[in-house]
Amino acid sequence: MIQTPNVAPADLVAEFERVRIQAQKIRAHAICSRIMTARTFCSIAATQARMNPEGARNTLSKVRRSIDEIERHIAEPNHISPTSVVDLSRLLSALIATADILERSL
Repeated sequence: MIQTPNVAPADLVAEFERVRIQAQKIRAHAICSRIMTARTFCSIAATQARMNPEGARNTLSKVRRSIDEIERHIAEPNHISPTSVVDLSRLLSALIATADILERSL
Protein backbone atom coordinates (compact mmCIF):
# COMPACT_ATOMS: atom_id res chain seq x y z
CA MET A 1 0.00 0.00 0.00
CA ILE A 2 1.26 3.46 -0.90
CA GLN A 3 1.79 5.83 1.98
CA THR A 4 0.87 9.45 1.40
CA PRO A 5 2.05 12.22 3.67
CA ASN A 6 -0.49 14.13 5.67
CA VAL A 7 -1.28 16.97 3.31
CA ALA A 8 -4.15 19.34 3.75
CA PRO A 9 -6.76 19.14 0.99
CA ALA A 10 -6.32 22.88 0.34
CA ASP A 11 -2.62 22.27 -0.34
CA LEU A 12 -3.47 19.53 -2.82
CA VAL A 13 -5.94 21.79 -4.60
CA ALA A 14 -3.37 24.60 -4.76
CA GLU A 15 -0.72 22.24 -6.11
CA PHE A 16 -3.12 20.82 -8.68
CA GLU A 17 -3.97 24.35 -9.84
CA ARG A 18 -0.28 25.28 -10.06
CA VAL A 19 0.47 22.21 -12.19
CA ARG A 20 -2.60 22.83 -14.39
CA ILE A 21 -1.54 26.42 -15.09
CA GLN A 22 2.02 25.34 -15.80
CA ALA A 23 0.75 22.67 -18.23
CA GLN A 24 -1.39 25.27 -20.03
CA LYS A 25 1.64 27.54 -20.43
CA ILE A 26 3.75 24.68 -21.78
CA ARG A 27 1.00 23.71 -24.26
CA ALA A 28 0.63 27.34 -25.40
CA HIS A 29 4.38 27.56 -25.96
CA ALA A 30 4.32 24.33 -27.97
CA ILE A 31 1.42 25.58 -30.11
CA CYS A 32 3.23 28.88 -30.70
CA SER A 33 6.31 26.94 -31.82
CA ARG A 34 4.17 24.94 -34.25
CA ILE A 35 2.74 28.14 -35.71
CA MET A 36 6.23 29.59 -36.14
CA THR A 37 7.42 26.37 -37.77
CA ALA A 38 4.49 26.47 -40.19
CA ARG A 39 5.36 30.11 -41.02
CA THR A 40 8.88 28.94 -41.83
CA PHE A 41 7.43 26.31 -44.15
CA CYS A 42 5.41 29.07 -45.85
CA SER A 43 8.69 30.88 -46.54
CA ILE A 44 10.13 27.67 -47.95
CA ALA A 45 7.05 27.23 -50.14
CA ALA A 46 7.42 30.79 -51.44
CA THR A 47 10.99 30.00 -52.50
CA GLN A 48 9.95 26.67 -53.98
CA ALA A 49 7.19 28.35 -55.98
CA ARG A 50 9.82 29.95 -58.21
CA MET A 51 11.71 26.73 -58.90
CA ASN A 52 9.37 23.84 -58.18
CA PRO A 53 5.65 24.71 -58.00
CA GLU A 54 4.69 21.11 -57.26
CA GLY A 55 7.10 21.06 -54.32
CA ALA A 56 5.54 24.30 -53.10
CA ARG A 57 2.07 22.73 -53.25
CA ASN A 58 3.31 19.73 -51.25
CA THR A 59 4.85 22.02 -48.64
CA LEU A 60 1.64 24.05 -48.40
CA SER A 61 -0.33 20.84 -47.99
CA LYS A 62 1.78 20.09 -44.90
CA VAL A 63 1.18 23.62 -43.65
CA ARG A 64 -2.58 23.12 -44.05
CA ARG A 65 -2.43 19.88 -42.04
CA SER A 66 -0.53 21.74 -39.31
CA ILE A 67 -3.14 24.50 -39.36
CA ASP A 68 -5.92 21.93 -38.88
CA GLU A 69 -4.10 20.36 -35.92
CA ILE A 70 -3.35 23.73 -34.36
CA GLU A 71 -6.99 24.79 -34.70
CA ARG A 72 -8.07 21.64 -32.85
CA HIS A 73 -5.61 22.31 -30.02
CA ILE A 74 -6.70 25.94 -29.66
CA ALA A 75 -10.38 24.96 -29.67
CA GLU A 76 -9.93 22.30 -26.97
CA PRO A 77 -11.58 23.61 -23.77
CA ASN A 78 -9.15 24.32 -20.91
CA HIS A 79 -6.22 23.10 -23.02
CA ILE A 80 -4.64 26.55 -22.85
CA SER A 81 -5.56 29.74 -20.99
CA PRO A 82 -8.17 32.10 -22.48
CA THR A 83 -5.48 34.76 -22.95
CA SER A 84 -3.35 32.29 -24.88
CA VAL A 85 -6.35 31.34 -27.01
CA VAL A 86 -6.70 34.97 -28.12
CA ASP A 87 -2.97 35.44 -28.79
CA LEU A 88 -2.53 32.14 -30.61
CA SER A 89 -5.71 32.65 -32.64
CA ARG A 90 -4.28 35.96 -33.87
CA LEU A 91 -1.01 34.26 -34.89
CA LEU A 92 -2.93 31.43 -36.52
CA SER A 93 -5.06 33.88 -38.53
CA ALA A 94 -1.92 35.50 -39.89
CA LEU A 95 -0.55 32.07 -40.82
CA ILE A 96 -3.78 31.16 -42.62
CA ALA A 97 -3.71 34.45 -44.53
CA THR A 98 -0.11 33.80 -45.61
CA ALA A 99 -0.94 30.26 -46.73
CA ASP A 100 -3.97 31.54 -48.67
CA ILE A 101 -1.88 34.12 -50.49
CA LEU A 102 0.75 31.53 -51.39
CA GLU A 103 -1.86 29.07 -52.64
CA ARG A 104 -3.44 31.69 -54.86
CA SER A 105 -0.03 32.50 -56.35
CA LEU A 106 0.57 28.91 -57.44
